[in-house]
Amino acid sequence: MDEHFDLVSDVNAKKLAWNFKVFVIRVWTTPNKFNVNEIGSIEMVLQDKQGGRIYATIPRSLAKKYISVILEFHMYTMSNFIVVDTMTKKKNGVSRWVLAFSHRTRIEHIENPTFPLEAFRCRNLAEMHTVEKVDDLELFDIIGEVVRKEDPRELVTSKGIETKRLIVIVEDLEKNRLSCTLFGETVDQILPHLDEDRLEPLIVILQYFKATRWNGKTSVQSHFELSKVHVNPKLKEVISFKKSIMSGSESTSMRISHQSTQSSWVGTDELNNGTAIVKTIEEVLKSVEDAKEDEYPKSLDNMMDIMVLFKINVKSGNIKHYDKIYTVMKVCDDEETVAKNKPKQMEVSTSMNITDSMEEYVESLKYNTPAKRIADSLKYGSTVDEECQLSTIRFTQKKGKKLKSQTSDADN
Repeated sequence: MDEHFDLVSDVNAKKLAWNFKVFVIRVWTTPNKFNVNEIGSIEMVLQDKQGGRIYATIPRSLAKKYISVILEFHMYTMSNFIVVDTMTKKKNGVSRWVLAFSHRTRIEHIENPTFPLEAFRCRNLAEMHTVEKVDDLELFDIIGEVVRKEDPRELVTSKGIETKRLIVIVEDLEKNRLSCTLFGETVDQILPHLDEDRLEPLIVILQYFKATRWNGKTSVQSHFELSKVHVNPKLKEVISFKKSIMSGSESTSMRISHQSTQSSWVGTDELNNGTAIVKTIEEVLKSVEDAKEDEYPKSLDNMMDIMVLFKINVKSGNIKHYDKIYTVMKVCDDEETVAKNKPKQMEVSTSMNITDSMEEYVESLKYNTPAKRIADSLKYGSTVDEECQLSTIRFTQKKGKKLKSQTSDADN
């Protein structure tokens, strides 16, 4: 009798005895937040026979046990998990439910898979350019030939972490092109293969990337540790793509061209495709003069009705009103976080009321400084008694005598 296996689409938190037969589509490690040189956890994406996918995590206490056991694109049977509900797919980009390994979890490697591996779900490049709205929460795969590249650049994140950025241009079989921005480890995965003198086409699969749109142009970029660049010529998808390229076109002397900026290829392609609007300087100046006062760039439509949290640096100049520019330290667009920190609606008649309340608040801060309290205590002994009763600070006998002598001197 065949063993029964559950489907990942049926997962819920009502039981622990889940039993799956799955392929490991993606596996990676995250560093320990206290020591970056140690493994903090092992993260995975699992896929069953119906194509359902689910996110799984192995905690630090069990990471050493499984670090050399679980491999990408291999099949395993896995049972007994702690099911965690993250409430939304946005947390990890894969699934709402997360399978957490415990000491009761059991896995077994399957040498001969019982169903085929379909690891990638590639998007059509032409459709990405014509889609009306881009879902930046959706993660997908892309396959294509790398035809252009930029020089990698060093970056420092808001957390002070040094990383890299690299932009490459990929092309599909219909000659559609797409700009791809790689960050961090994905740069290291593709950089050794970007040889300008290579004659063979460089076919890559960009796994778990997300789409972005800026100024009406669609591009894709990597998504933290989940993204990966596959340059494996033995993958069946790569073999099929390469076969189509070699049979349909002649080999060129240089497969990958170099460019200093991204704008060079964007402008050329738009002019050749007829998608760019060409105007004379006189027409541009006239359009500026004819513009209405309440008009704004159409590229800002993507930002309308979006609520975000800003962490700003408030300086003394901001409080004193002579510096009206605030430095934004961080930006958060997570819906749950924004909802939790969203202030209650306040009925304010005019902006003058806000200014007056701010001035009153600043004035109250000035009169509540420790220096002001000490000055008042030198004039009025009763104030010292009241504050001592409310204070949690214990005065020594020596300090008490000193304060008493200061009070008597002030009275004289």
